[in-house]
Amino acid sequence: MEKIISAKVYEPADTDGFTGLDYIIEVPEGKDITILQITDAQAMLYDGIRKTFLDENGRSYDDDRRFLQVHHAFFTNGVTDAYTRSWQYIEEGIRKTNPDILVLTGDNIYGETDDRGTLWTEMIEFLDSFGIPWLCVYGNHDNESQMGVHWQSEAVRKSGYGCLKEGTTTNGNCNYTVGIRQGNTLRYVLYMLDTNGCRLKPHNFGESLLPYNPDLTDLQQTEGIFPDQLEWIRDCGRKISAYAPDASSMMFMHIPPVEAYLALADKYGDACRKLPFAADRGGDMGIATEAIGGIDTHGQLMEAAEQIRCTGIFAGHQHKVAISTFYRGIRLTYGLKTGTGDYHDPAMLGTTKITIHEADDSFDVDYIFTDIAYPLK
Repeated sequence: MEKIISAKVYEPADTDGFTGLDYIIEVPEGKDITILQITDAQAMLYDGIRKTFLDENGRSYDDDRRFLQVHHAFFTNGVTDAYTRSWQYIEEGIRKTNPDILVLTGDNIYGETDDRGTLWTEMIEFLDSFGIPWLCVYGNHDNESQMGVHWQSEAVRKSGYGCLKEGTTTNGNCNYTVGIRQGNTLRYVLYMLDTNGCRLKPHNFGESLLPYNPDLTDLQQTEGIFPDQLEWIRDCGRKISAYAPDASSMMFMHIPPVEAYLALADKYGDACRKLPFAADRGGDMGIATEAIGGIDTHGQLMEAAEQIRCTGIFAGHQHKVAISTFYRGIRLTYGLKTGTGDYHDPAMLGTTKITIHEADDSFDVDYIFTDIAYPLK
């Protein structure tokens, strides 16, 4: 595909006055802003599935259980390349929506299959090929790679169009902000959040961090958004409101907040626990074919969201949930799974389009279902 967009991304200098922002994306005036959410592509490298491990004394030993498990579960029909299983779904979404910005909301790769960083590098080169600014947060599987989270972050920073900063918080490695500007107006601020949870699983033979991961101590293995991250959100909000008090914001993360489920339970009662479940009240949309859930921040994330004029929260993680609902004036959206990596529902694959209207800063959400034939061949 040709490079199709003219939006520009840059890191503001201190003298620019944009405190609280890590990046600014300039979108041409006279148009609505289109963001394409990509989530849970979970690309896997067939030749990277772990077969050799180290014991507590540093001696290598072979164990092919994980290779056989992944091979039989996720590489059906002999299709092993990442483009066919994952990347082509991103390409299709871009072709259908002509977005200004791409946002990847985690589990972009299955990190346990990418201990040499081959797949992460391939992903970056593929995304850069479109010439569109793209933002990335980590899920609970990206950082399993033995290359380490810091290498992954630096690789995105060195890319042509990618944005990712590890942030200043103790918890998380992708807490950063991106301002969207049209002309002289800061229209929206995107808060990118790490929901953590990439884990070392005792006695596990493959699907996890390895105990000798180089950045093990820099990863918060418990899923969640922690108090230091919440304070960071509020601090950025205070700084940004000083020069753009009318700017709205959105949050992007991997694991959704539990309020998305609570909103559905409040509106639909027990019906939202009976699958398949379709949401169709008061502007809700979408469907779930697995149990709906999320991380519990005891209401603090929603409080922080309200303080920064947040209008939408977007997440992924649940491969068979694609529902968008309202809670306390904020639209909470489970993004549509992008590609066939890991478990999936063949009828629920694609991307999620977010359209911010230039006239009034309101936005619409649309699920862009794939037309790619299934099963893959």
